[in-house]
Amino acid sequence: ELKDYLSKKIKIGTFQRDSEGSDLLKAKWQKGPDNIIEWVDRSSLKNDIVFFILGPRRHYIVNELKSRNIEFVYFGNINHITKLADDITFNSYKEEVIYNFYHEVDAYLVGSRLEGGPKSLIECALTNSPVLTTDVGLSSHFVHKEYIKDNIDSEDFDSFIKDVKMKKYKKIVNFPNLDYNLSVLNELINENKYLL
Repeated sequence: ELKDYLSKKIKIGTFQRDSEGSDLLKAKWQKGPDNIIEWVDRSSLKNDIVFFILGPRRHYIVNELKSRNIEFVYFGNINHITKLADDITFNSYKEEVIYNFYHEVDAYLVGSRLEGGPKSLIECALTNSPVLTTDVGLSSHFVHKEYIKDNIDSEDFDSFIKDVKMKKYKKIVNFPNLDYNLSVLNELINENKYLL
């Protein structure tokens, strides 16, 4: 049964668009989905992982995962990905659905090269989802320095996955108002039914 099979895997989330709208097989450079693919493909733990992929314009990452035999589950209508058609108008999810998916994954990866946020770092903090990220945007405000890297290699990735498996993932400890700020933000989100 799928549920039993997935329970034995490390479920990695990636929910942000990764493909360019003008060329759906081209990686969106600033989001760095090619970084994520390389980290996992070179990992000695590659066979312990399954990706949970959500949202529109996931063509690049789905095709790369397929070509490298990395397991994934795509939550959406995959026909448009197979046909290389744009799915921006119907494979989008409401924020509360995305919020729930953070609770279903064991870890989240951010491979971005250039961003102000990204929003997923805040979402990971709100849902207590372990995250490995490049040194981008707000990462130092929401992620322990051990899991922020300029250049993530297979050793960094494997160490992160082992910490997640052993429940030794370190949360940020040097940001005294983080818990309070997140509780206020979480109340606003619950009250207004949206995620930033």
